[in-house]
Amino acid sequence: MKIIWITIESIYPPNTGGRIGIFRRLEQIAKNNDIYLFYTMDRENDRIYFDDLRKYCKEVHGFIREKRTLSTVKNLLRAPFTVASRKNKKLIDAVNKCLSENNIDLINVDSPHMGMNLQEINIYKTPVVINQHNIEWMVYKNVSKATHSIMKKILYAMESTRFKKYEEKLYREVHVSLFTFVSKDDLDFFGEWIGNRDKLVLIPVGANSCPVDYDWNSKTNNIIFVGKMSYAPNEEAVKYFANTIFPTVKEKISDCRFIVVGKDPGAEIKKMEEKMDGVIVTGEVDDVGKYYNEADLVVIPLLHGGGVKVKLLEAMGYGVPIISSEIGIQGTGFNDENMIIATNATEFVKKVLDFLQHRQNYRNVYDNMRYTFEDAYTWESIGKSYNTALSRVIEKRNA
Repeated sequence: MKIIWITIESIYPPNTGGRIGIFRRLEQIAKNNDIYLFYTMDRENDRIYFDDLRKYCKEVHGFIREKRTLSTVKNLLRAPFTVASRKNKKLIDAVNKCLSENNIDLINVDSPHMGMNLQEINIYKTPVVINQHNIEWMVYKNVSKATHSIMKKILYAMESTRFKKYEEKLYREVHVSLFTFVSKDDLDFFGEWIGNRDKLVLIPVGANSCPVDYDWNSKTNNIIFVGKMSYAPNEEAVKYFANTIFPTVKEKISDCRFIVVGKDPGAEIKKMEEKMDGVIVTGEVDDVGKYYNEADLVVIPLLHGGGVKVKLLEAMGYGVPIISSEIGIQGTGFNDENMIIATNATEFVKKVLDFLQHRQNYRNVYDNMRYTFEDAYTWESIGKSYNTALSRVIEKRNA
């Protein structure tokens, strides 16, 4: 297959949840297909990754995102800022040129954020697939709930309303052959909201499976959280764990440490390292694997957020036991039989303490988790499912 693949940003280096999900899927599809990659960029420096991406793509095209131009202001009358600021005339022209010069089988679009570009691409009879990594307007709604800034609450609530209306308009104007979802909850929600249930398919996110050598007799008591800290639900989760759960754990297990790994920590998160004994804030790291390999436990104490969490599956890939909130496992098939779940702060304290003090009792749950992960959430298995779904779209067009 020859596939035009459109993303909202450079997907290299794959160092955030969103980038990892798109890059790993593209990596699998590129094994047997030709990929023509197009995306918007926030900075010129992203061009340095073109050569890395050409290892997987036949062509790579990046275009600087238009943030404060007159055209963006005009576009804001038609769409929310996160959509309007990603419309790019050069990208549209380049995609149309690619379509006219190559026998393209399919246009694959990661996220409806790129919808204004899609509306001006000469699609003709080329099938379009849109990957719904989340129900985007619901994400903005959840971020509005998670942030403590009144101004941000208002802005994100407005963006949520506008995004919902824009998506409804987009799907009326552009014929989409297939919508993919990483979460069954999102798929079901979308089916109730938009319909088109025969065009919806579940393609979950995954993780690489690393050689696992977890030390069940370790006494280091390292607890880690991994995630991009500029994302409001991640920041909220870290504050919640550090302020509400960790102090009680620290009282009982004096040598335990809570290590926060992720780029862009705000001032409030950074200050935790100074104010709280045992809290370490790393900021962006070159090798997240090092921290997983030294971890005794991963915690995912999310209170808000949508979609399947890449951080959940990444931790499984590294073979580290996990304690998660219900939000943390949202959209997956994990339950009490294959995951340690804490529904509130009291349960979180109890289960973290019990795990660190009696971790051998959790071997059965851990083994079930690893089996489920290997069976359904490795990138290789996901790549095969995705390739099958794309091939069927083309078969229907040719029928």
